[in-house]
Amino acid sequence: MSEPRRPLRPGKGGRSRPSPASLGVVRVDADFQDEYPGGDATCTEAYATLCRTGEALLGELDRCIAATFDMPQAAATALAVIDGATAPLTPSHVSDRVLVASATMTATLDLLEYRGWIRRIPNPDDRRSVLIEITPDGRAAADQLLPGIRTIERSILSALTHDQRTCLLDLLSKVLARAAEVAAEQPEPLNGQRIRPARLGRSGTAPDPPAQLTPPAPSNSSTSAGTPRPSLRSNPAARLRRNPRHDVDGSAENAGSALAESQPPRPGVGVPDSRATQFDHLH
Repeated sequence: MSEPRRPLRPGKGGRSRPSPASLGVVRVDADFQDEYPGGDATCTEAYATLCRTGEALLGELDRCIAATFDMPQAAATALAVIDGATAPLTPSHVSDRVLVASATMTATLDLLEYRGWIRRIPNPDDRRSVLIEITPDGRAAADQLLPGIRTIERSILSALTHDQRTCLLDLLSKVLARAAEVAAEQPEPLNGQRIRPARLGRSGTAPDPPAQLTPPAPSNSSTSAGTPRPSLRSNPAARLRRNPRHDVDGSAENAGSALAESQPPRPGVGVPDSRATQFDHLH
């Protein structure tokens, strides 16, 4: 019996690729516990599935936002935060709320300003800074964007009952609380015991020494000798493509900008077209 076709989403060069959601829940091999005596199969499956779920949910937002507004999710998230603010924000405040690197945020704001959705105004409290305020056209775009996002959320989460969604939120709050505790600590060295299974070959042999990582060679600042790269300032959308974001998260001052509140790791940018998690080899 042939495998059902998986739903496709845009990829590089206009190609389409399947959504990670079509892969389903991550399952480890039957000999997982023998291979990783210090591991737990359900922990690995749940962790990897959460990552895959986040990839899929953000990917669907990216797909719909790109189809409707022809821009990456990072720009839509920033617009939602600016729209939800009760007063103009500095670029750093916008960046903090959506957790976007400052270089990417500059390109994001350039795109929104190019569209006429925001304007930069002088900051009366700091001559070195500017404030970001939304324009009437930006409000109109947000008024179309945010209800559309709510529709996607309800469509996907309708797979659960109201009580199940409440239970899911309770469980996720525990995971996030523990993740916050771990993130506040020094990173743990990656080590532990692995008994290489015979199905992978080389069973019983001594492990290879760790690979020596070398920093990448510095890239040239020009496309060819004596030929400078073209400026991307005049094309904000191109700058965003050069600086993709895997994970755009954020907070909002009101429910209108709740778009910024959901986010996985991601690698989460717009989301890169060819991204995959380290768990994709699991089934």
